[in-house]
Amino acid sequence: MTCSLPISVGLLCLVCLLTPAYGQGASRLSAQTDSQRFEYQARLGPLLAGTMRFDHWQYGDQYELLGQYTTSQALSRYYTWNGTFAASGLWRTGGARTLGYWVRSESSDEALKIIVMGRRDTRRLEGVKADFETLDRPQGTDLISALLFVQGCFGGGHVHDGEDAYPIALIEERPGRLSSREGFYSGPVTLCAYRVSDRKGNSRRIDVSMAQINGRSVAAEVRIKVRWFPDPTFRLRQ
Repeated sequence: MTCSLPISVGLLCLVCLLTPAYGQGASRLSAQTDSQRFEYQARLGPLLAGTMRFDHWQYGDQYELLGQYTTSQALSRYYTWNGTFAASGLWRTGGARTLGYWVRSESSDEALKIIVMGRRDTRRLEGVKADFETLDRPQGTDLISALLFVQGCFGGGHVHDGEDAYPIALIEERPGRLSSREGFYSGPVTLCAYRVSDRKGNSRRIDVSMAQINGRSVAAEVRIKVRWFPDPTFRLRQ
């Protein structure tokens, strides 16, 4: 694992080079127009599953994002997934359009996995001693653009995680409200209910509650509907 830090730093630089947000150099930093920190708590019913934090910067019509996900100590007894991620792309009236991103993760299943998605392809490394392989960039819209920062609801088609594409259909859109909970966003939302299919053909409902926060449309809660078990949820702290 001694090589992991230089690999991570090098690939983060690669993402920067692959995306136009860095095309005008460090002068972007002095032209920063908006920045915000987001923190989501992940839960499985009463069990705290983990925390996702990221910083979001917007420079005119471009954006950058850098964050991490950490599995809670309680869940780590059963399963662990910890990761660092970065993204860069364009910001439009309808929300984000991600052009490239990088993810480095360690989990109970894999000691090391790195994904680097550019505008044309995806590069994947699985394992400390493995070599990178080049994949076609999957069809559809990335998860950040489709579900996290979107004005209203995503219209459907395909979403992808940089490796694989998944069919997604919008099945319901209606106004709603997240109930009051100390430390978390509560208030009016647009409820977007989706049906997402996996590679095995199984489908699952995902409810995303979109809220207007500081002039930006952002997911305030993501709830994955699971039969017989508590729904995994991500809820935005405020």
